[in-house]
Amino acid sequence: MFFVNLSAQNVDPANQERIESFVRSHVYAQPETIDKDVTDKVFSGTFYNAKVKISYLPTESQSFTDTGFNVHNDSVTKLKSCCSNQEFPTLLSLVKRDFLLKDENAAKQFEAALDVLYPVDEEDLQYVKHLQEGSQWIFIRGTFFDNLQAFVVTTDTDGTVTKISHNLEYAKK
Repeated sequence: MFFVNLSAQNVDPANQERIESFVRSHVYAQPETIDKDVTDKVFSGTFYNAKVKISYLPTESQSFTDTGFNVHNDSVTKLKSCCSNQEFPTLLSLVKRDFLLKDENAAKQFEAALDVLYPVDEEDLQYVKHLQEGSQWIFIRGTFFDNLQAFVVTTDTDGTVTKISHNLEYAKK
């Protein structure tokens, strides 16, 4: 039996900063504005979809997946992806104070904003719909295996949005 003692070696703080600075200097973003006419009815700020790329040499580059951002009041916020059951507090903080989700027209505006922020794959378009269950509006966005996935938006009695969450297993297809 052999005993091996492996210990992690700490990186010198100055070298850590040099490496991080080098990597940051080689990251490029190519943002495109997401349909502001649609998102502006529900949310504050301007939304962007950006391709982020790290490039060290012209022959060595890697592109990452698209990433969503919002710029509001000189602050940049990254949008969460819909890859798990989770709350969306950042998206909630961007809902306009005067937007009330209390009727079919407002639900259509919210759904249209979701359509441009979180586009649905073509094969899932048949499942897209919205419905109201008490103080919650359910925005079905497609499928996740044998289930429907949805944004669940909770409102108070006036229609003010109080919570936005995503559920990968909202209901069986």
